[in-house]
Amino acid sequence: MPLNGRQVSWPYCLPSGIECSPSCHFQIKNLTSTAHALALREGAQVTLSHLEFAIKAGEDFEHDFNGAGSTEALNGYF
Repeated sequence: MPLNGRQVSWPYCLPSGIECSPSCHFQIKNLTSTAHALALREGAQVTLSHLEFAIKAGEDFEHDFNGAGSTEALNGYF
């Protein structure tokens, strides 16, 4: 499917009530790339569990990074 077709169709694949901003496309790309890497490491095809794991890991990172304040969160990684 051409890029334009994918960009147009993605919002219809999301649960209702979720809007897809331009940055959303990059998040979807990053999550699917992460899920693909996980599956590749296991020698398996990408499954829903790989996507769920990637989503959870991204949420955990975002919470850690933004939760206590970005400066405090950065200090926690060093």
